[in-house]
Amino acid sequence: MALKQIDLGATGLDYVASCLRGWPGLCPKLAKQLEQGGEVFAALPEGTSRERVLQFKTGGLLAWRETRVWLDRELEQLSSRSDSGSLVFQDLVTGPQDPCLGEYEDVFFDGQSGVYYVIGLHDINTTSISRAISQVNSFLLVAAFCNFSFSAADVPATRILGETLIDGMADNAQEVFVSAYDREGLVVWRKD
Repeated sequence: MALKQIDLGATGLDYVASCLRGWPGLCPKLAKQLEQGGEVFAALPEGTSRERVLQFKTGGLLAWRETRVWLDRELEQLSSRSDSGSLVFQDLVTGPQDPCLGEYEDVFFDGQSGVYYVIGLHDINTTSISRAISQVNSFLLVAAFCNFSFSAADVPATRILGETLIDGMADNAQEVFVSAYDREGLVVWRKD
């Protein structure tokens, strides 16, 4: 089934902001970016009624695999138009000491309890996106594509991100993705 980007307007903006507020680290900084304007949309089946489109907590509109095909394509296009960038997932429930972190190489932390999975611009592909999403333990999926690159070499051996790096990710966020529709779809904020 083909998905169409459907504008969600102010109601969609409120949904994204509400998903980002109340969490530590990158999320509230991304919420501040929303105040600068932009568009909010969801990739949903064509012909979905406006009333149904705005029921963000109710599933049954589409399958996660359809969303993933759309997301992979969207991120491929974003990365092909950028000279630098990163895709950052913030896990909202896993802590730095959690044994479920496993062997994921590009995992970073903030000074609080935040865990971040980062994919560099040239490594954004279906496999790396799947791997990062599978690491995220929170039901609410939060990711941002940023025109901001950094590597493990830019971070201390503790893998703790300084405030400057977190600010850099937020200030350069081009798109923010939050799960919706019972985690079967995404609502996306795109910077103007």
